Amino acid sequence: MKTKTQKTFIAICIFNALLFQSSFAQIIYTDVIPDTTINGVYALDLNNDGIQDFNITRSTSQITGVCAGVHTSTKIDIMVTPLNSNEIGRSVTGNYPSALAPNSVINSGTYTWINGPSQVMVEKSWHCITTMGTHWASYYIGTWINASSKYLPLRLHVGMQIYYGWVRLNVSAVMLNLTALDYAYNSSPGQSILAGEPMPLVSSLPAGPFCTGSSISIPVFAQANYYNAGNKFIAQLSNSAGSFTSPFLLDSISAIASDTIFTTVPALLPVGTGYKVRIQSTDPVFNGPSSTASLSILLSPPAIAAIANTSPVGLDSVCWNHGALYLYAATGSGFWYQWYLDGVQVAKSLSNRYDIVQGSTATGAYTVVDSNACGLSGPSAPLVLFIWPVLSPVLNTIPPVCTTAPPFLLTGGLPAGGVYSGAGVNSATGIFDPALLLPGSYMIYYTVLDSLLPQCQAIASRLVLVNVCTGLDENDLTDVNVYARGKQILVRWNEQKILEGTLVISDLTGQRIRETVLTDQETEIDMTGCSIGIYFVTIQTDHAIWTRKIYLQ
Repeated sequence: MKTKTQKTFIAICIFNALLFQSSFAQIIYTDVIPDTTINGVYALDLNNDGIQDFNITRSTSQITGVCAGVHTSTKIDIMVTPLNSNEIGRSVTGNYPSALAPNSVINSGTYTWINGPSQVMVEKSWHCITTMGTHWASYYIGTWINASSKYLPLRLHVGMQIYYGWVRLNVSAVMLNLTALDYAYNSSPGQSILAGEPMPLVSSLPAGPFCTGSSISIPVFAQANYYNAGNKFIAQLSNSAGSFTSPFLLDSISAIASDTIFTTVPALLPVGTGYKVRIQSTDPVFNGPSSTASLSILLSPPAIAAIANTSPVGLDSVCWNHGALYLYAATGSGFWYQWYLDGVQVAKSLSNRYDIVQGSTATGAYTVVDSNACGLSGPSAPLVLFIWPVLSPVLNTIPPVCTTAPPFLLTGGLPAGGVYSGAGVNSATGIFDPALLLPGSYMIYYTVLDSLLPQCQAIASRLVLVNVCTGLDENDLTDVNVYARGKQILVRWNEQKILEGTLVISDLTGQRIRETVLTDQETEIDMTGCSIGIYFVTIQTDHAIWTRKIYLQ
């Protein structure tokens, strides 16, 4: 029981916050200025008579456990202790102090009222989990887990009288940071109070999302007989994170009871999903709590000035041989993009990039519009593209040559008019001179340019083998036989002349397919898994190199 002579103070942590107190009708309201972060004990004097009524504590301790190793973690407890005869409200079926939403009724019949000490509001602890592996994990108990702007129901005893009130608290997720915001009680003994009373409340918000510049109606709940003539209810909008540090002013109405504010969403707001609304009254002055629900605000689709392609600046003719060909629209994010070719929709996606499919009928006038729940933008200016056909040059196989072979003119490249290049090649004349090269494999290139659009070009290539042929005579050519039999290639030396050497089998691109050492009169190479076609068999001994062309069935 609270008496006027009782003065109790806790030295652990009493916050000297500035208090704004308002008394209108029978509700006594106190705003905690600034909002107080609690680490330790917060001594709440509900009726501000200098006597502590409730202790709200946030404490931490270390907990150690063995779980696939030894772990030490921080345990966090938020508890409330009613002092003297005072009590905390629990739901009839609950085991923890209630966390009420705004406008909840607080009276004798709504809750089970408990006077016991250290009542757990929320606790974060740790234990060993053995499901799907063994690991050390946190868990939470209580009704105040991630409780944003919730109300703790309070019952105060003063002499023989009972009073009902509330304190509004924030409890963050994960680390359970605790903040005291404000509190109030009904000064008429035994009379109920609403959670958040007498502050004006946003009773509900219409479903969104909302577009910048669109209309919105905000219903205001306000207790009758609390507000003076000339009072205004002002609707304020938070930032996209829900903070009212620098609120946006939406609109206001002159009213002394519940009403509706009709307003519009500001045109220059950033896109976001965490906007909150609160109501401020002017007579008396109250800042109501933020709305429980959040607003999602979308940007009305801006018109797209122009679209661009991946070609060099200024070109409206492009070719496939540049690689991937795509268009893009320079605008914001979060829109659907609808792409049109000659007025016919060809794609719709959340990407502002449109990839043109190779081989499609892609020449024409492209436009794009962006859209979201707020509607469509106007179409962009058209981009007219002429897309040249794919250039597909062909270069025929170049047979192996000897380093002693005379220079010769490269031929066989299609379409005609291309340019030959590569090691040993005179690009101006197209003449290949093997004598300029060491023995080995070399790539010959054939480049085709489009006469009307020089930026369009394509390249074909072939590998040529340059061999050392010194000392090779006609008799040597008859000393070894190379032939294919099914998926096997056989190499057979003449009985009178068995030479040791190496054997390399290459495909038409010059890639080595098989390689082995020749020591026997007959060698069989398995070509299983190789495709049908022409292969080069190169045999090298100490004094010569043979290259034979074999067709594998």
